[in-house]
Amino acid sequence: MDDFKSFSLRVTTLPSNWRAISQLIIARDHGKCQKCESKKALGVHHQDQDQSNNDEKNLMTLCFRCHSAIPVLSIEELYFRETGKPAPVEKTIDGDEYVRPAVGVYRPLKAIKLHCLDCAGESSNEVIGCQILDCTLWPYRLGCGMTSGVYRRRVIGLFERGGELVNDIRAVGLDMPDYLNLTKKR
Repeated sequence: MDDFKSFSLRVTTLPSNWRAISQLIIARDHGKCQKCESKKALGVHHQDQDQSNNDEKNLMTLCFRCHSAIPVLSIEELYFRETGKPAPVEKTIDGDEYVRPAVGVYRPLKAIKLHCLDCAGESSNEVIGCQILDCTLWPYRLGCGMTSGVYRRRVIGLFERGGELVNDIRAVGLDMPDYLNLTKKR
């Protein structure tokens, strides 16, 4: 079980310099998705799905849509692929078998926030100003619901700071009141 636990922590934990690595890969790929050539909402994908394998050949730039279309292997599948052994199972009181999660389990909103940060290249401003409005995670990307005061303060702060991201949001016909009220349109 300890082997599986250390394996799963290794393949699911990004290195502390991930932001720098992902920026280098996006620059290498000329700032566009390697599947559809989009320049919006870029992230870096581990082709072998092992987040500890940061070899340049294993990494590629994908937009959020292309990245989310890739089937994700479970920890158990990755473990079997690497070791040739099935993941260890335990039994519940009722005798049902299950694989014990070897990594921390996040509450749903925290998990969504972390996913959105990964998608946005670890930029919280990109997460706040995300323009992928048809993403099912969009309303919860800040780790809170759209009706919370935290959400409202973050969006207002983004628009007050201005910049290229706000210009992009306005270019698609949205302004701060529209952006704050999108929850009513969903």
